[in-house]
Amino acid sequence: MSRRVVIAEHLRRYTNISKVKNEKKLERASGSDHSQFEEQKKLFMDYVFEDREMREFERKGIDAAKEGLFEIEVMEFTSDFCRDGGRAINNNEKDWPKSLQGKARSFYTL
Repeated sequence: MSRRVVIAEHLRRYTNISKVKNEKKLERASGSDHSQFEEQKKLFMDYVFEDREMREFERKGIDAAKEGLFEIEVMEFTSDFCRDGGRAINNNEKDWPKSLQGKARSFYTL
């Protein structure tokens, strides 16, 4: 049992180290890199799905089901776009959808 605690502590430490490294990268990034990130974030937060996109998601789901698959990836986004940095999703918390924002929230709601 104590072995799991040690592993969990190590994982938390590695995660924190990674987070600090990413924060330092952002700090070192030029103004244009930061501006580009902020622009991408704004687009993500303000995104509205079009009917054609929803039809494409539906087609992908049907194709996956025909192949016997039970899941498909419909989008990928940085955990920085979640209210809690992705913690609720990573921990599979009951109310994880509340952490979603923007495009991800919109898709989940649909």
